[in-house]
Amino acid sequence: MSNKEKKEFEFIEQPGSPNKRPQDSCPNSYPIKIAKNKNITLFNESLKRLDLKTNLNSLYVGKDSNTIIIIRYLLSYLSINVNLKFVNNRKEECMIKYTTGSFNILQIVAKSKFESLADCKLNDIYFEHQGKEIGNAYYFEHLVEKFKEEGKNELSFDLKALIRNQNLLSIRSSRKF
Repeated sequence: MSNKEKKEFEFIEQPGSPNKRPQDSCPNSYPIKIAKNKNITLFNESLKRLDLKTNLNSLYVGKDSNTIIIIRYLLSYLSINVNLKFVNNRKEECMIKYTTGSFNILQIVAKSKFESLADCKLNDIYFEHQGKEIGNAYYFEHLVEKFKEEGKNELSFDLKALIRNQNLLSIRSSRKF
């Protein structure tokens, strides 16, 4: 992303916001502020998208809280076309935006597209590109940066979906016929 395209992620406090919480009523909480930058996406713990206009007043977010809000923002305006392949060599194509959650989105897509991955935990799903393991967001971002071309808004590559600590034979034998 060029310096002209970079936008600071900024939270602004709105006067009289219902999202403010008095510290004495919730000692381990902190106020949730309204996002000014619209190039972000909010998700709940089920990875369901939250509208930026959602009233967050009812959510308790703090050190002792079980409430999770996941914030994803664009890293660039790049669209990534991924051809996912699994054990049976069946290919599934997906198009995703290049955000801070791209790797996680790929894990979710792989889990939904391939029946053998349906019972896997997301953290157990990883990818391989030309024999190199893409096991987390850092390596995925490295892969994207390596192949992205200046001035192009789209990138395409093939990834093989794999399950941690499981060999191909056990995956094939667990498939339903």
